[in-house]
Amino acid sequence: MIDIDAVERVLDYRFNHRDLLYLALSHRSNVGLPNNQRLEYLGDSIIGFFISQSLYRLFPQLHEGDLTTMRARLVRNTTLALLARELRLDRYLIMASGELKNDGRNRVPALADVFEAVVGAIWLDGGIEPVNQFLDRTYRTHLANIQPRNLKDSKTRLQEKLQKDDCPLPVYSVIKQDGEAHDLTFEVSCSVPGIDRSFIARGRSRKAAEQAAAEQVLAVLDEHDC
Repeated sequence: MIDIDAVERVLDYRFNHRDLLYLALSHRSNVGLPNNQRLEYLGDSIIGFFISQSLYRLFPQLHEGDLTTMRARLVRNTTLALLARELRLDRYLIMASGELKNDGRNRVPALADVFEAVVGAIWLDGGIEPVNQFLDRTYRTHLANIQPRNLKDSKTRLQEKLQKDDCPLPVYSVIKQDGEAHDLTFEVSCSVPGIDRSFIARGRSRKAAEQAAAEQVLAVLDEHDC
């Protein structure tokens, strides 16, 4: 049985509706029971908005492409999993016995999902103010340490990683572009031979869209080899 009091202490938030916290901690491996996927979907958007506005305020001199690169690093699965571990949420994940035997509580996707789900649960339970307070606490050090000068762009990092691992290089393609000449939006795909999917992203320039797509590939390669 999960000690909900202990979870609330590590989150520094007391729920009005504790069933939301139970749901946020419930992994999809519990077949036939409610799980945290819908809350994870909600939390993903909330985190993205929080990080976007935080970077916008912290770095008024940066262009969209640089902000996009920094945001992608802060919201990727490996970062979210790290935040979950810092809160020790891995201890409280509610999983099927088979998943637990396979070390499911240490898997990056499960940890990232539970962090996002907790954010979604706090938002539903208390609204935007407690969510902002929670994310400000959990992201404070990460936001303080991230600097544009320390970041290579996503395309460069992806190319270097693939070359280091002797993998084929990525292929970028423009799928479509919308808008007037002065206000275009680009949709770009990035594919890497050996990964059975394409990664699609949008941006106000082709370069920004390619960078965002490359960051998606990097997030997958953080968890799997090419």
